[in-house]
Amino acid sequence: MNGTSLSAAISEWVEVVLRERKCVQTSPLEVVKQRPWASVWRMNTSAGQVYVKANAPGGAHEPALVRTLAAAWPDLVPAPLAVDEDRGWMLTADCGERMDAIGWQTDHSLKVWETLLPRYAELQIASLEHATRWLEIGVPDRRMSRLPSLIANLVDRTSELTCTERKAMQARIPELATLGEELGRSPAHAALDHGDLHEANLLSAGDRLWVIDWADACVSHAFVTLRVTREHALGGLDEETRARAFARLQAAYFEPWLAHASRAELNHWAMLANWAGTAARALDFDHMLQGRENSSDSENKEESGHWRIHVAAWLRRWLSEQPRDHAVCG
Repeated sequence: MNGTSLSAAISEWVEVVLRERKCVQTSPLEVVKQRPWASVWRMNTSAGQVYVKANAPGGAHEPALVRTLAAAWPDLVPAPLAVDEDRGWMLTADCGERMDAIGWQTDHSLKVWETLLPRYAELQIASLEHATRWLEIGVPDRRMSRLPSLIANLVDRTSELTCTERKAMQARIPELATLGEELGRSPAHAALDHGDLHEANLLSAGDRLWVIDWADACVSHAFVTLRVTREHALGGLDEETRARAFARLQAAYFEPWLAHASRAELNHWAMLANWAGTAARALDFDHMLQGRENSSDSENKEESGHWRIHVAAWLRRWLSEQPRDHAVCG
């Protein structure tokens, strides 16, 4: 489906949903974001501003997942107004400003993260009992036992890599397998990972914080989630300041986990999971782009090719790193 026909189909769906909710559209659909993996529109209605998100196949599980999480965690995940699970569409209310758009100072931003991360960790701990449920919804399975074969396959079919790079990466697969076995024995081995937890996916409304955009979610070791947060939440800081700041965030995130393991064990597992998380980031980009390069929409096909370079980039980072590159004191 090209952009024009998708917009038309979205408009028809929204019209039906609004009619059922006894409200009307008061402004045209406005494109907010377009990526190969999803498109987002905004519009005003008689009941307030709303957003429509249409996921590509890679994120088609998001509406069902968000509806499930919002029912269990209504103070953390905003409930959608309507979903079309078959088509991967979701209608949501305006729930506040994006954290990355507010322009908070670093110390205040860190305090916000310190408030949010323990609550998010509690969600992950609860999610451990429902791994099968998430997989049935369609959330990708990236548990540590599967990670070596997933990465080996990805390396083989990533054309942007050189033969030398590919050979070197394949040589590290056994190391990844050994690491995965160790992580697989930890209590956090099969949790729900948001997959893209950074400021752009946090909304602030008064004293309320929301976690949005669960399209990148997967079932994995819980601590893999920190890889993206570490990368984005502390951008612009020098290396020493970043290390101290991340130690604060990781300590806050660990608080609920201390009922399950010692701080030393948590630090060790987080160090290993951060390295695994670098490889997992490549898997995420690949998953969200699969099938888009073969799209009949030439513009979408071209943009997908632009984003695919990130798959090779994350694989190269994984190759260049060692697990202890991610050690955090505290």
